Amino acid sequence: MKKLFILPLLLVALSGCSLIEDATNGLQYTEDVTQFIADAEEFSNDLPQLIEQAQNDVTAFSDVEQRLQEFQTEIEEVQALNPPELAESIHNDLMEYTEQLESGVEEMIQAAQEQVINIEAVENSALFQAIRDIQQIQQNLNQLGE
Repeated sequence: MKKLFILPLLLVALSGCSLIEDATNGLQYTEDVTQFIADAEEFSNDLPQLIEQAQNDVTAFSDVEQRLQEFQTEIEEVQALNPPELAESIHNDLMEYTEQLESGVEEMIQAAQEQVINIEAVENSALFQAIRDIQQIQQNLNQLGE
């Protein structure tokens, strides 16, 4: 008789653990994506200044390339995130934008290596448009918490 009472209690406890784990994973995912969005915004603010410096001092192209490679690593890290079920749609949008970012960063790394980056072209590039699109994801994440 005691076994019959303990089994349902154990099942309820285990399902409660799953709910807590899902909530924790969702919170961590939201924090990670929010940090990535902030980093992408910082990147979009820093890069034009670095490019301007490189156009005045050719040795600064290595700084541009390094910053691009750092951001490329951040892109790869956010692509490796495992979203909670509730954020699948947002995550799919994010993956689409990060693919655009990755492509743009690779093109810019090549341009930095060849020392042929143009500030106006960068600011009007698909890379910067993808960053603007990613910033819209922050609003969707905020709505998840409501």
